[in-house]
Amino acid sequence: MNQPIIGILGGLGPAAGADLFQKIIENTVATCDQDHISVALLSYADIIPDRSAYINDATKPDPVVQMFQIMQRLQQCGATVAAVPCVTAHAYPVIGRLAKQMEAANFSTKLLWMPEETAQLIKKQYPHITKVGALGTIATRKHRLFYDALEKVGITPVYQSDEMQDLVQAAIFDVGFGIKSVSYPVHQQARKNLETAIQFLKKEGAEAVILGCTELPLAITEHQFFGVEMIDPTLALARALIQNTAPNKLRLMQ
Repeated sequence: MNQPIIGILGGLGPAAGADLFQKIIENTVATCDQDHISVALLSYADIIPDRSAYINDATKPDPVVQMFQIMQRLQQCGATVAAVPCVTAHAYPVIGRLAKQMEAANFSTKLLWMPEETAQLIKKQYPHITKVGALGTIATRKHRLFYDALEKVGITPVYQSDEMQDLVQAAIFDVGFGIKSVSYPVHQQARKNLETAIQFLKKEGAEAVILGCTELPLAITEHQFFGVEMIDPTLALARALIQNTAPNKLRLMQ
């Protein structure tokens, strides 16, 4: 098998991996099954420890051990480029260490960085936008994943308040209504929390808001909300994966 293969390290969480796969299909120019790019999706949610818990407390189980093993399997499948559809996992204590281990083991598989691809998509598709906010987990905010990526391309980050961060965290993790617990359909309370946080960022000057947890686009499906552009990092990652494997098959964005 000589054609390029996309690898997805899924299970962080399962819905996020499936969403990335779906977006790869949707953004590929194809008229039949055989026109699509080969994709290896491995979703081992039950064996990968929680990323946020480990980032906040290094004595917790380390997810990188299992992630590296799964990445080895993706390389064995022939993956030429791979991605982890979990924003929190892109904090250095997780994906930074994973990338170093892959480099030490002479991996041929290229690993993409989600925040960077998201910032690049905004710069290319919305060149008029200068201020961007982000929703995400506490770990994502603490490690400035999107903030630093935005600043590198000349975009000013708009910061979330602590009160709004609590609402976003609950929308993701609450066992009663959080998206990780209730995904299909998303609970109304989770969406309400996110709507409030988006409105806050708009008042602070945000012209666009990054849905900076891979579960959030399941709740906010609109391209625009309150007149603000909604940026889906999973979409950015899907398009970058296609660009790195079969650029001639990358569908134009609407």
